Amino acid sequence: MVYDKESGIPVVISDENIRQKYPLKYYDVVGQCKERYSNFFQNKKFNTIMKQIKINEKLHHERKLDPNNTKTQKQSFYSSNIWKELDKYYKKNVKSTDTKKEVSLFSELKD
Repeated sequence: MVYDKESGIPVVISDENIRQKYPLKYYDVVGQCKERYSNFFQNKKFNTIMKQIKINEKLHHERKLDPNNTKTQKQSFYSSNIWKELDKYYKKNVKSTDTKKEVSLFSELKD
């Protein structure tokens, strides 16, 4: 059972609650980073940032597959607020909303 740090009141956390608050798994974060950031590489810098994120309970939750076994495997889940933190380190891709300008620029280059 988990207790609230301030009031000491027991808090029940179900798998459904965890998945709502922390919907992303590690591979989801990596895949979306590749799409979201132009200068993203899964390297030492990224791993260092993820270590910092894992310390923050608001951004990361670690679930043991067998809570009674001390040597059990663990799975990490991440909040969607992780993007606010990663945005500080990586440059977002710029999506053009006006595709007509792009088409006209390419047609001018061909001529």
